[in-house]
Amino acid sequence: MKIKTKNFGEIEIEGNKVINFQEGILGFPDETRYAILEFKKDDPFKWLQAVDNPKVVFVIIDPCLIFPDYKSVVTAENIGLPDSNIQDADIFTIVTIPENPVDITVNLQGPIIFDFKKHIAKQFVLYNKLYTTKHRIFPAVK
Repeated sequence: MKIKTKNFGEIEIEGNKVINFQEGILGFPDETRYAILEFKKDDPFKWLQAVDNPKVVFVIIDPCLIFPDYKSVVTAENIGLPDSNIQDADIFTIVTIPENPVDITVNLQGPIIFDFKKHIAKQFVLYNKLYTTKHRIFPAVK
């Protein structure tokens, strides 16, 4: 299937690569179909592109690449994916890339859980004071 993207124009994706969000992403409840786009092999950053709206796209990353203990906060109770197993789940977080790349942050309070076997995903909110919506990837530069 062909989809239009904000950053890459019109591209072809396999129909089985579409991930369905029952509730959308926070702030985008009407956008429920997304595709993960990868353009560089081994690049930790990926694009989460809305299939039906080329203007809605997020940069995502596996938070465990930066914070190895992060996966321990995700439990079977909070993944919220029907009939999904925590072992089948993959976690990604949304990245904010400001003008100065040193100030890149990730939303560790609102991870997205993907069950790629079932082609479904859900974003949920962690009520854990250790994590914020703008958690810095790089330590503060002095």
